[in-house]
Amino acid sequence: MKDRLKKEVFSLINENPSKSFLLKNAFNYQQIVSWVELEDYLNNPYIHTDDVEIIDDNGFKLSLNKIYFPYTKEYKVSPAQIFDLINKNYSFILLNMNRFSEKFNDLAIELEKSLIQDIQLDFHLYCGLDSDSKSFKAHSDMSHNIIKQVDGNSRWQVWDWNTQCQAMIPADKESNANILIDEILTPGDILYIPAGVVHKCSPQGKRISISSCWQTLNAYEHLTAKSYYGNRTWHRFKN
Repeated sequence: MKDRLKKEVFSLINENPSKSFLLKNAFNYQQIVSWVELEDYLNNPYIHTDDVEIIDDNGFKLSLNKIYFPYTKEYKVSPAQIFDLINKNYSFILLNMNRFSEKFNDLAIELEKSLIQDIQLDFHLYCGLDSDSKSFKAHSDMSHNIIKQVDGNSRWQVWDWNTQCQAMIPADKESNANILIDEILTPGDILYIPAGVVHKCSPQGKRISISSCWQTLNAYEHLTAKSYYGNRTWHRFKN
């Protein structure tokens, strides 16, 4: 399904890419990804390899143990370890998901074609099974980001504070800047966060959200990215 994001989203970003904003009911989230699809993906370590991260109760990434898979002669994280941690209510992140499905690929095309900036886009999925599933502490990223709420509710806070870099912010420093946005995102809502802007997510229960992150490219980088990754044609078997 095309046109999953309201045109207003792109207008606001193109007019002022350095300004955060939240739009309610701006994303057509139905049937874009299911928990069953995520289960299937995580049960195959040959697919996800190193693209799974776990967030602990303190908002930091856990180090995961890897085991040897004789067939590929590689060390990979086992599904057993991943599911054990997820079922203990640790949040998990799935990286490099913009080609996870045709629906994701269509959404990536929509974003890349609708933004004035010349970008290289990626999707990360942030998920958890319970309100005890923590996310990162207040922090800033080097990428621009559109957060799309797919399932469940999450409280998002965005501060009037641009660090101009990637940084984790101690809790006692959060009051150093004014809160610009403090809202509960529900399915269909989107939040735009420019690069460097301090923000924090507090999941309110079982949730899936898509983080669409990108950095702008110069002409050389764009050509290099295209040569590495090719276009976004979705390939099929012959009839």
